[in-house]
Parts: sequence; structure tokens; C-alpha cells
Amino acid sequence: MEPVFRNHIVMCGWNRRAAAIVSALQELGQRPILILHENLDDIAQSVGKRRGVFLMGGNPSDKAALLRADVGTAYSVLVLALDSLGDSTDARSVQIALAVERIRSAVFTVVELRDIQNKAHFGWTKVDDLITDQEIAVRMLAQGVRHVGAAQSADSQEGKSERHLVPIYRQLIDPTHSSAQIFRVDLNWQRFSSRCFHELLAWGVPRCVLPLAWVGFKVHRIPAHDENHQAWVSWKSDVYANPPANVRASDIWKDWPGPDHPLGLLVLANSRKHAESVFEGLR
Repeated sequence: MEPVFRNHIVMCGWNRRAAAIVSALQELGQRPILILHENLDDIAQSVGKRRGVFLMGGNPSDKAALLRADVGTAYSVLVLALDSLGDSTDARSVQIALAVERIRSAVFTVVELRDIQNKAHFGWTKVDDLITDQEIAVRMLAQGVRHVGAAQSADSQEGKSERHLVPIYRQLIDPTHSSAQIFRVDLNWQRFSSRCFHELLAWGVPRCVLPLAWVGFKVHRIPAHDENHQAWVSWKSDVYANPPANVRASDIWKDWPGPDHPLGLLVLANSRKHAESVFEGLR
């Protein structure tokens, strides 16, 4: 049976942050968004009549519901924390992540965590990103306090230069902001893995593209428990932000899943299309 959806975003669950997330996703691109939730009556009013947003009833941890949502052909999957479940919501997210992987382990999966302490429970999954607003809020608050303190402490250059960093952070993650945004560019591993990061900086910056981080794969080798079982090799996304100038991707990741898997590069640019064209021209 041919899938109804392709290259779409599957959002599993709904919470008080979901409407803002949907708006941000629509600001960043035109991919269809399919919301899979058990009780659609609870969210229909919040979702409203948004172009490109679809609702489907079902339990996101149920294989049949995920198949109906065409997870096998999805661009990415987002698992939201359910506020109503309290502390047990992260256990539910583990179940959903495992159910998604049984259908297609390669799909890019992002999970919203309620409690950062539960990160360890996802060690057996192939979830690509675990995000909690605790981490983001704590760091933003700490940066704000530090920068304000520096600005008021003295008429120092440090205070003058740092006091506006928090608005910069906010603008970088705001999809409605008209300035440059952070994009991922896929590069050929064989062609780019041996290049130093300073080569990418020297090439990109004059062309208004600022490289920020490598995105590769970390290998997890889980040994067999006994002679009747085989060892399991799991690949997960791995980010190396702001690497030293002389570091090559091949220095960071000695193992790689294969030449067909691209090397990711996070960049600050006006558009992904422009960034891709810039590095396509690097010979």
C-alpha cells in the first residue's frame, strides 16, 4: 500500500508548547506536519485550521498507529512530553522511540524530555536528539545574570561587549527573525572528512556562511550477553561544536557507518540553499 505522506514531520502527542512548535516549524519550512494524538477532541481547537497540518487519532507507542502515520517515509519524528502524565511521561517517550525504530531505525527522531536525569534511559534507543527546556532555560538565565553583572561592574570592555549576548542567543533560535538562521548542510564524507575546519571557515566566511559545528555519527557497540546472541552496533548522531581550527572530521570519528552517510555541517547562513551552493564550490 502506497504511503499517504512522504518527507513529512510526525509529531507524537500534544502539550502546551506544541502550538508554538508547529508555528516555528511552519516558519522554517513547508513540510507537512502530521500530529498523532490519542484524543483529537482535546487539541482540535488549539490546532485550528492550519495549512499543511493534519490530525490523526491513535496511540503513538502503537505500531499500527505509527504505520498509519507513515513513519516509514517520514522526514523526522518529534516526541513531545505529555504534561498530564507528570514524571511518567519520559517512560512513555522511550516506548514511542522504540516503536518508531522497529518500523524504521534511520528516521531522525527528536524527543522532548521532562527530566534531564532520564537521559540515561534512552541509551538503548537510536534517538538523535534529546531536548529539555530545563537545559535551555538554565543556561539562558545564567548567561543573562553573568552579562548584566559584567556590564554593571565597571566601565570595562568585557561588560560592554557581553551585555547583549542573550538577545543574540534568542534571535538565533527564533524562526521569525529575519536575519541568518542555523542550517545543516550535508557534505560527502569521502570528500570533506579530511579537510580541516579552518578550511571551511576560510571558504565560507567571505561568502557569508559561518560554519559552527561538525555533525557525525557515534558508534555504540553493545556486546552479546551470551554466546547465543550477536553483538549489536548502533549509530547515533554526534555533534562537535566549535572544533579547533586544525581538527578534521576524520580525527573526531574514527568509525563511520559508510560512504553513503553524509557528514553534517551546521552553519549560520541566510538560507540552506545558499550554504549548500557555497560548499559545493569548494574543490
